[in-house]
Amino acid sequence: MHAVVPMEGIGIRGAVWSLASQLGVTARTQGDLVSALKPDLRRTVIVLPDLHAGIGDPADLAELVVGLASLPQVRLVVEVRTTNPLFPAFQPAAPAVMNLDETQWNELPQPEPKLDDQDRPQEYASPAPDLDVPASVCSADPVRVTAGYEAAKTDHGGLRTAWLRVGQALLQDQQPAERALLLQTALGDAADPRIAPQLADLAAGSKWELLWSRVSGDITPPWPGPVSALTLGTGPIEGQVLLSDHLGVLRTIDLASATPTGRLAEPVKSTIALSVLSEGTVVALNHEGLHAQMASQTVRTSGLTALLDDGPSPIDQAIE
Repeated sequence: MHAVVPMEGIGIRGAVWSLASQLGVTARTQGDLVSALKPDLRRTVIVLPDLHAGIGDPADLAELVVGLASLPQVRLVVEVRTTNPLFPAFQPAAPAVMNLDETQWNELPQPEPKLDDQDRPQEYASPAPDLDVPASVCSADPVRVTAGYEAAKTDHGGLRTAWLRVGQALLQDQQPAERALLLQTALGDAADPRIAPQLADLAAGSKWELLWSRVSGDITPPWPGPVSALTLGTGPIEGQVLLSDHLGVLRTIDLASATPTGRLAEPVKSTIALSVLSEGTVVALNHEGLHAQMASQTVRTSGLTALLDDGPSPIDQAIE
């Protein structure tokens, strides 16, 4: 077996992220997982016990199972009760059904040994994580925390949003300090202001240190938008970070504070990588090749202008 996820009390995110981690791929959704596994033609065996006890929308769980079963290299073993609504949803995948209620799959009954009360094994259930307390969620089973946040009706001071934003990386085998640092990077301006200092204290033992982070919805300084590539500036833009957004616009932000400082004159669509040479030449790589321009061509903005109007869009530049 290459991946096993006991599904009792687990939602679709926890299932996908756990499977992806065990199989060495990255995926946020069930579609991402199927797409990530499709090119790898090696035989892969996946087991999902107690699928009928999973939480969340059954349609999402059915989509995961049918999608994985559609891959010819995947052998999928799923446990589900025949009375569960999920069972008929699997029929498009033409599964081979083993009904464990049939006599040939049942072993002969064995007499149970009689035990005195003091000899009976004591069952132990770990306490449920407190989803409002950073120390609790960082040290608890991350799959259980994910399930808790999936089912939650409140944002738990911003911890829920941060946890679901980070995603699969939180399920890695790591110390609570590393998990706290990851949550720090995804904590937005809207979070309870008491959460960030608690996470910072918990992350004190991490190998990394957070300088700053910006997420969607942040205002001061503003979130720069989706980033496809970035690099540290040198020469005329030393002390700044050069980044490319989803439209190919090359922007600069202050390294110390993430405040927008300007943008380059020429956008480069679908940028894969960026580099700044010592004399100020900016080199951007996309599928069409290398594109060079001088960093001195940066259009600088500041204050309210940087927040509300940081220059013409690529479409506006094309029109001009």
